[in-house]
Amino acid sequence: FWGGRYTFQNYHTAVPNQYYACDFVISQNNVSHTGNGALNEQYFCFNSPVLAPGAGRIIRVVNSIDDNVPGIMNPNFPAGNHVIIGHGNNEYSLLAHFKKGSITVNVDDSVSVGQEIGKCGNSGNSSEPHIHYHPQNSSELSHGDGIPSQFQNYLANDSFVTRGEPIKGQRISNVNP
Repeated sequence: FWGGRYTFQNYHTAVPNQYYACDFVISQNNVSHTGNGALNEQYFCFNSPVLAPGAGRIIRVVNSIDDNVPGIMNPNFPAGNHVIIGHGNNEYSLLAHFKKGSITVNVDDSVSVGQEIGKCGNSGNSSEPHIHYHPQNSSELSHGDGIPSQFQNYLANDSFVTRGEPIKGQRISNVNP
């Protein structure tokens, strides 16, 4: 939904640690939900598995923030339920807005790339169910600078990308090359 290096593609670029952030939803026919979208359960991504973007060690877990009613955000806990993974070399991943109680990893656990770490939710400063992801050079939630993350072997609008960065409006899906 949001991604890219320019403000017109990605409002996150205004915040130094979120400069390379992406927000991911699941859509069908360019719509992210069924019905009127008034319930989290109407969103295609709600309760979907969230996978670790890379191997590392769990640095932080918050798992007790209530999910929002769609359209009502919680600015008191911007990241909502979230996980920070340390990958080494001063690289960290923040994944945010998990479903309350769904995170399955704990601080100091080791994770492997592609390992399920929780379920997509709508907690924190989130207007609808989605997952926020950004890499940064600090283990602190709102500190440091964003660092680029190269996604590998995926489809962007049905075109194969060996290595790249998703941008706003692209339809992204996994492939096996």
